[in-house]
Amino acid sequence: MICVRKERDDLEQNFSRKIKELRLAKGMTLEQVGNIVGVGKSTVRKWENGTIINIGIDKIVPLANALGTSPAYLIGWNETISTEEPTLVDEEKVKNFTTSERLREIMRDRNIKQAELARMTGISRGAVSNYVIGRYEPKADIINKFAKALNCSEMWLWGYDVPLQKQKLSTEEPKLTDGEKAIIDLFRQIPESKQALVIEMIRLALKTQE
Repeated sequence: MICVRKERDDLEQNFSRKIKELRLAKGMTLEQVGNIVGVGKSTVRKWENGTIINIGIDKIVPLANALGTSPAYLIGWNETISTEEPTLVDEEKVKNFTTSERLREIMRDRNIKQAELARMTGISRGAVSNYVIGRYEPKADIINKFAKALNCSEMWLWGYDVPLQKQKLSTEEPKLTDGEKAIIDLFRQIPESKQALVIEMIRLALKTQE
């Protein structure tokens, strides 16, 4: 139980960190991201500080698009931005399939009953039933549990037109040089209100060298 809780906490912390890092890397303000996603800047701030974590696909998709990444990377299902799955997502495309339809399809193909899925995931049988019939749309943490139990891609289960089996990706992170580490350490010491300005100054400096 402790390990499961720690894994969940790590995913939540990484989710918040990725939103902030990607936003700053693109030189965007909280308000700009909020306008694209359709929420207020206070909501984006809560995503970044971890007050709000478990958001629905209706917000995950436009948020990932705004930040130039994939929903899978943002949530933590894939730990690399460059993946086989779509990066910028057609927000209408995911509506071709519902999670309910995908759940019924894979459960039928693998001959798994609702009671068995409930046992495999630790989700109550009543909740599993509601997800299967489409009464409720599962959020990221539930999708992750279903995908692990059913051995399939979270993005496929969420309705994307991607392969059913999750792509195998290298989990090895690129090694940073001492200089890169020093730059990152210095950047983190800069007040948040000035980080976007520093990024823009660096971009301007690089342009003058072209």
